Amino acid sequence: MLEESHCIIKAAGSDLFGVDGIGTAFAGTQAVLQQVIDTLPQNVFWKDKNLVYRGCNQTFAEVAGRSKPDELVGLTDFDLPWNTEEAEFFRQCDRKVMESGVPLLGIIETQVNADGKQTWLETNKVPLRNAEGQVLGVLGTFIDITEIKQVKDDLEKINQELELRVQQRTKQLQFAADHDGLTGLLNRSSFVKKLNDINDACEPKSIALLFIDLDNFKPINDTEGHEAGDKVLVQLANVLRKTSGPDDFAARLGGDEFLLLLQNRSEDQLHSILEQIHRSVIYQAEVCNFPCRLTASIGVVNCSPGDYECSEDLIKDADVAMYAAKSQGKNSFCFYSDNLRQSSENGLKLESALFAGISQDQFLVHFQPIVDSSADRIVGFEALARWQHPEKGLLFPSCFVSPAEANGAIVPLGKKIFDLACAQTAQWFERFPQLYENFRTNINVSARQLFEEDFLQTICDITAKYGVDNRNIGIEITESVMLRDQVQAISVLQEMRDAGFHIALDDFGTGFSSLSYVDDLPLNAIKIDRSFISKLGRDAADYAIVRMILALAKTLDISAIAEGVENPFQLERLNAMGCHLLQGYHYSSPLPAEEATSYLAQGSPVSDLAMVPGVPPTS
Repeated sequence: MLEESHCIIKAAGSDLFGVDGIGTAFAGTQAVLQQVIDTLPQNVFWKDKNLVYRGCNQTFAEVAGRSKPDELVGLTDFDLPWNTEEAEFFRQCDRKVMESGVPLLGIIETQVNADGKQTWLETNKVPLRNAEGQVLGVLGTFIDITEIKQVKDDLEKINQELELRVQQRTKQLQFAADHDGLTGLLNRSSFVKKLNDINDACEPKSIALLFIDLDNFKPINDTEGHEAGDKVLVQLANVLRKTSGPDDFAARLGGDEFLLLLQNRSEDQLHSILEQIHRSVIYQAEVCNFPCRLTASIGVVNCSPGDYECSEDLIKDADVAMYAAKSQGKNSFCFYSDNLRQSSENGLKLESALFAGISQDQFLVHFQPIVDSSADRIVGFEALARWQHPEKGLLFPSCFVSPAEANGAIVPLGKKIFDLACAQTAQWFERFPQLYENFRTNINVSARQLFEEDFLQTICDITAKYGVDNRNIGIEITESVMLRDQVQAISVLQEMRDAGFHIALDDFGTGFSSLSYVDDLPLNAIKIDRSFISKLGRDAADYAIVRMILALAKTLDISAIAEGVENPFQLERLNAMGCHLLQGYHYSSPLPAEEATSYLAQGSPVSDLAMVPGVPPTS
């Protein structure tokens, strides 16, 4: 439209602008042209070379506060409503067009109209020439783009806000991808990446990787709830942050396992940090109501960057050292050595062999008599697991129970032992019917077995399979079941007792706060730990403890069985205190099923039992 207007004006002659003295030769043409321009939807104006308005259309006149175009003729931009800065900008653009002879198109500018409102314009300006091509002035058109500009500005603002949100969300997602959601520490993958960078750069002189695992943490989650457990984990993370320097970093692997990488620390500094962590962990435990002392086991690898080709191997060695610290009694730290690695590999081999041993029937049961000294007769056996290892020979529970607990093999293993013990008991009852009354086979059950969802149904199915009355089977548990979930433990044990099973608490007196819950347990018997029996006559305190346990059993109207009776003196002392249910090497070591059957077949009194040498009391 601008190009066409230019052509029309040029064709009409210079007199349209009142220049060159042509007069009114084209007056009729001018009127027609003005009428055409007034119909245009754009604002149209033209100026002479002195930048004085020589004409405009009706639309522009109204914008400039005039009633008709003639009122603008002879005025400049400084005579119109726009402010000084705008007028000066218009003149600069006009001069540029006339001096260069080149149009300026798509100029975005502001203009204060006659009504006082500031508007945004999109303006085009072209030079006006006569027939000889000389520049006589400038022709301009513009449209009001205020609303469009507002929409664009709004869209730009929205885009900026969206971009900011995207950036923030991207940062959040990146943080979530690299960090643990609960503690805000690095997760394993990002920790390994940073560790790889340090190993590749080989910048620090030394690094120390700490593998930290909380001791007795699971009972807090189970008893106090995950909220309390999470609180402890967050506080430990804060401890690690305070312990860390600017070049150190920590991670949570998951559960209650943490990593802390320290750079350029001396051995004395390492020991100081380890002690600080231990003190802090014990202090944090005070936020919970759980009556157990929370501690930490820490494995340490102190090395130089580049000593490990794979960062995962470094973490594994720190893990090995941590488990060594746990085996030392927990609440301690241990530095990695090659000997630990060999020991760990041996342990892993043992664990992997467990499942194979179960499936290949390498496990068997030995039976240790439980004696009623007042009647001089055997009243039952405790069934004890043995592993006939194809290479190592006969292994005792101390060699395989802990690994079985750790890798879950304890569940199928426990089922296997329960099955073997019930099968043997059924054979005895079939051969010796007189045993039915008051004869019982006691079978050890771990906390992990007890809390299996279908455990009660499993053992009931086994007793039913062999036709054994549940009343002739004793279930021996330790106080560890209370560490996991006291309420659930009581409920499960009550269901077992209601099903007819005899419930005995093994190793009584060695756990924490035993007396605080023993009254709540649905017990039939408690077994006095051998550590107290072994000191009878040598330690007055243990003598008093045994008396107290016997008095407790009498008050609760349950039986008391003394474990670890090894000599006549202990027998005499226990009988004198009224304890007649006894078990120990004074009578017999655990016996293979055939030998236990032979003793029952002889019908001999207990005094005729032969001492069978064996590996003592870690049965």
